[in-house]
Amino acid sequence: MDYLEPWFAVNDPGLADELRRELSPCHILTGLSFTARARRRDRDDVLFDIQDGSGRLAQVHLTYQKESDSRWPLTIVFSTEAEWASSAVADDDNFQG
Repeated sequence: MDYLEPWFAVNDPGLADELRRELSPCHILTGLSFTARARRRDRDDVLFDIQDGSGRLAQVHLTYQKESDSRWPLTIVFSTEAEWASSAVADDDNFQG
């Protein structure tokens, strides 16, 4: 997939490790497998493939700390790559690189 600014492709297992460290027991992603796919260059947002066969993606704002509140790290789940891509177009339009 080609990414619009400010997103770029990543292959960094450490991002999934960081996300696992941050998740509280009741977070929407707890118990799921995921891999990092892309990252925003101007924020701590990472796009993860959810590895459950659904094709869903999760855009997560990493906090770099263990969270106890299930609202954090802030996560938006997209049903499809196309749904996420529509959101990314708005990011590109608003990016002030």
